Amino acid sequence: MSSLRHGAPLAMTGYLDKEGRKFHSRKTRFFKLKDSALFNHRRKDTPPTWGVSLIDSRVSVGSRGDVVLQLFDGKKIVVFPHTRGEADKWVEVLSRASRRKIGNYYGVTGLIGMGSFAEVRIGYDKATSEPVAIKVMKKNKRDSELMRSVECEIGFVSKAVDHPNVVKTYDCFDTRDNLFLVLEHMAGGMLYDVLAKEGYFSEATASGIMRDLLAGVACLHAHDIVHRDIKPENVLAVRSTFPLTVKVADFGLADFVLETSFGDKCTNGMYGTPFFVAPEVIRGEPYGPAVDCWSCGVLLYNMLSGTLPFDGANIKDVLRRVRSGSYDLPDSEWADISPAAKDLVAGLLFLDSKKRLTAAEALEHPWIVSTTLSERVIANDRSALATSSRRARMSSMAIDNVKDALDLENDPADDEDAMAALSRGFDSLPSGEGGVTTSSANDPAASRRRRHTLSSTSNSASPRSGRLGGRSSAPPVPSVPRPVSDAGRGSPRAPSPPGVGALPFVDAGAPARQDNAAGLPAVFSVKSIMSRRLFRQQAVGEEDAGKGRAPVHGAAGAAAAAAPARPQPSVSYDSEGD
Repeated sequence: MSSLRHGAPLAMTGYLDKEGRKFHSRKTRFFKLKDSALFNHRRKDTPPTWGVSLIDSRVSVGSRGDVVLQLFDGKKIVVFPHTRGEADKWVEVLSRASRRKIGNYYGVTGLIGMGSFAEVRIGYDKATSEPVAIKVMKKNKRDSELMRSVECEIGFVSKAVDHPNVVKTYDCFDTRDNLFLVLEHMAGGMLYDVLAKEGYFSEATASGIMRDLLAGVACLHAHDIVHRDIKPENVLAVRSTFPLTVKVADFGLADFVLETSFGDKCTNGMYGTPFFVAPEVIRGEPYGPAVDCWSCGVLLYNMLSGTLPFDGANIKDVLRRVRSGSYDLPDSEWADISPAAKDLVAGLLFLDSKKRLTAAEALEHPWIVSTTLSERVIANDRSALATSSRRARMSSMAIDNVKDALDLENDPADDEDAMAALSRGFDSLPSGEGGVTTSSANDPAASRRRRHTLSSTSNSASPRSGRLGGRSSAPPVPSVPRPVSDAGRGSPRAPSPPGVGALPFVDAGAPARQDNAAGLPAVFSVKSIMSRRLFRQQAVGEEDAGKGRAPVHGAAGAAAAAAPARPQPSVSYDSEGD
């Protein structure tokens, strides 16, 4: 992270003594500093019992060799390092942490858009007035997908990737409640929006775009990073005029590949976008960088023909076709495309991932290195590449129910629900409107997670990662009140730390903006099919009960109705606690 403008996020851990709140007896606790946040653990391997923001705090050494933290909200924390050397080191690092406020270095001028895991704002460097994009991820420890995305972004920043075709990260500020990423501002926006507006598009132009994309992907693979979500929304243009320079963006689903005992570099987990995801991901197999090459092949096919190689009437059809790896090159769209271009598509969409072209090999393909490609305009209609046409079809997902999607029994009612949800999403979704599955309509965290993301640095809203969701015509399943443990009540919530207020947030539970011209996509969940089935069983039982008959539930409905609500773990951030 040495390339960051204002230094890497701070990190320090160690055992310190802390006085008890009531009897002032000292207890040894494990403390962990994460940039500008300090966390207290009973033991090294236990979750934090509390955490505080150190922004704008005062740090001093007391008369007893103790370190005194005077927090911005008036609270005071006193800890006792075990040696004088430890005390000096803690004071130095904690003092630096108190100054790690993004508002000291960057200003904000407006909101680009909101997504499932983040919001992106237009900002500027206070020292140089250079425009930047500021990605803000509001943490929620109960949202495992969000926290995983936060860790993925921090992990990517730690690799210090520097390449002309990868969006640059200028700074990273990791606070108690938020992660701030200061990124290169891509004024051209999403690549496909530029192509949809441009009347002139040739194989020579497409080759240059793919050269940039493959170069960025090859750089990631050289750092043992697999992006896992290469798609149009994550390919951004430096400017909107030709010749285009494009870069890879958004690393919220990125992961590091580890070498196995067989010498393969692999990771796992079902992540991606249905139309661009590789077959091995759908099959639930370990996979490596080849999944990104497959996605590049789908993107190349889409650019040249204006259509998708793996499409279908519903999500199950799409996933089945991706899994089979079968696609066509109809003459109506491919007759005028050169054999070299078709050969590159075939090499990137090879079903066997071990025989698929790597990004480095694709960069040496004749169609990429050629300087004599045709400048003739490709006649295929690319108007469908625009955001307004793509918004319902390009949502990312955590596809952890693919097996259920492919093996789900043919329940006519389920198929009707699925098709209705997809139809609403593809054809008639109002701009900026999102949806939730019936099982999570009353869960703000799930609702925000299923709201839709955008490319982290473009000026246009775009879909990104999140679990497949979708608006349902069925009424929401009544939510069960969530019990709150005594440990979770604690003291009133402290005011927001200084610096956070400099970047105001839109309420996570609020509906998506309706004035977003680009629109945000509907998403559809396999889970919602099964949720609706359960809901119908419950509804029948309620109807029978209303008529004086004993309610009849299916096995799943009975189990769900009988199961007691499980209290959610609560973490108290009371700095005066133990």
